Amino acid sequence: VAKMLQALLKDRFKLAFHIEKKESETYALVVGKQGAKLLPSPPDPPAVDPDAPLKPDEKFVGDGDHKARVTTNKDGSTTSSMGKRGTLTIGFNMETMSTHYAWSKISMEMLAGMLARCTGGGGHKVVDETGIKGEYQAAWDCPTGISAPKNQSGGDASDALPSDPAGGSVLAKSLDALGLKLEKRKVSMDIYVIDHVEKPSEN
Repeated sequence: VAKMLQALLKDRFKLAFHIEKKESETYALVVGKQGAKLLPSPPDPPAVDPDAPLKPDEKFVGDGDHKARVTTNKDGSTTSSMGKRGTLTIGFNMETMSTHYAWSKISMEMLAGMLARCTGGGGHKVVDETGIKGEYQAAWDCPTGISAPKNQSGGDASDALPSDPAGGSVLAKSLDALGLKLEKRKVSMDIYVIDHVEKPSEN
């Protein structure tokens, strides 16, 4: 498909390009020195019944297989009950200026994808290199990059960003509780550089 698309672009737009190698920073999700401390997922919650009456603090989000019953908890967090996909609770910690996630059924590949949101403003890619198969319970704290108010004890959230993911950030601490950690990696990527392109004719 990619070759067909390239041929179409070359013919239609007279596109010319070359490929350059660029070194990019990424993170690898790996098992810590003490080994993984993951708990197996609990039994699936009941399937989402779209016809069931909603309580005042509940609502439905999504549709089809991705429909979830979302409950607003007393502490302000929300819990999404997603049937075979488990439950996901999301809350915010004002002291550390971080978002807390707790998912009852998540694979390491899915966790790596979620952690990409926690790796600074650039959202560096996170790849799963744990070698762990199956689905487990997992909870982690994702720094927002926003400084906490001065009257809070959380300090500057820039300290929490995983420029050194092995350091003492809220993210590193929460992953350590799972027996996991992030390691910085340098990877070589192909970058397409456009040399020439023309506006297509009307015919």
